[in-house]
Amino acid sequence: FYARQRSDGSICPAIHLATGQDAFAPYDPDGAGPGILAWSEWHYYRTSGDESRLAQVFWPLLAHHRWMRAHRTWPNGLYWATGQSSGMDNQERVPDGRHHHRHWSWVDASVQGALDCHVLWQMAELLGERDYVPELVQERGQLIHQINARLWQDETAFYHDVDADGRHGPVKSIGAYWALLDPELVPTDRLGPFLRHLREPASFRRLHRVPALAADADGYDPAGGRWRGGVWPATNYVLLRGLRAAGQPQLAHDLAVNHVENVCQVFRRTDTFWDHYAPDAVSPGEPALPDAVGCTGLTPITVLFEDVMGLHVDWPQRRVLWDRRLASDAAYGVRQYPLGHNGSLDLWGDRERITATTTTPFTLTVVADAARLQVAVPAGTTEIALA
Repeated sequence: FYARQRSDGSICPAIHLATGQDAFAPYDPDGAGPGILAWSEWHYYRTSGDESRLAQVFWPLLAHHRWMRAHRTWPNGLYWATGQSSGMDNQERVPDGRHHHRHWSWVDASVQGALDCHVLWQMAELLGERDYVPELVQERGQLIHQINARLWQDETAFYHDVDADGRHGPVKSIGAYWALLDPELVPTDRLGPFLRHLREPASFRRLHRVPALAADADGYDPAGGRWRGGVWPATNYVLLRGLRAAGQPQLAHDLAVNHVENVCQVFRRTDTFWDHYAPDAVSPGEPALPDAVGCTGLTPITVLFEDVMGLHVDWPQRRVLWDRRLASDAAYGVRQYPLGHNGSLDLWGDRERITATTTTPFTLTVVADAARLQVAVPAGTTEIALA
């Protein structure tokens, strides 16, 4: 994708495998995907510690962000999208908005714009490219102000898309929860009411959590219906990372356990992973695509490791966090978990004792039963008593 970046900075979100050509013409309203490239690269860096890659990708990412700012925003700075470009093609958020912005400000696109600024700012600081920081800081501050002034609705305690006259759309979309990934976007007094929707059965707390569309929205499909109610592993993963960033690890754990258990039950019955799942039944979504490991592989791998077992690596800091929340007396953990490029970790234990075997030293923080323990772990095997 970077290699095919156009001279104006834009990056097409889809490339034909057979020809290697862009799937969308320049300036096609559908031809700019969600602004998640920089966030994905930053997450990879924090997991791998590969600073050399940041030095390579920062420039195309900055150029693409500038193109998005120039061509996908309104005068107030808020971003627009289409149903297709948002990735949620059939979600009935904006009237006739599948292939047109309809002059609305789109909540997920605007929040992703602010997140993009925040991540690029961190990259610029790390790489010593501070001349680019002021423009990113300024845009992010403007977006945070506009998102909270225009997209937040007190009556629903939620962030909504807004039309050209400032009227809020009625739909509560999981796309609004991208806001949790930016640590300064959701004001403290709004965080509790915003998260309450995740705990309410009439909204997002369904049998299989979390549907892409709230259950009290017009057009909600209890069988999934793709983005009209389907549970998508990719958006669930974004939500889980946002909840942890917002200081809600227990809620993230509860949602992850529910999601993994439902996906595993369907896998046992159908012998495959589906691209999305029904929110009100233990079933694939209707209609759903099988063999969707590209998306749903997140569930039995990343969501299992990070949010069910609670393992998080910040390798630039040489830190590993094990947030143990499973209600089990049995021992559990990981074998041959990668640390950086060449390191490996075995981490195993129960409520009383943990054994860490590693090829490279790091600092381990264990959270268990409301207790917090920090240990410097050298290369080799270390026994750690918890009780």
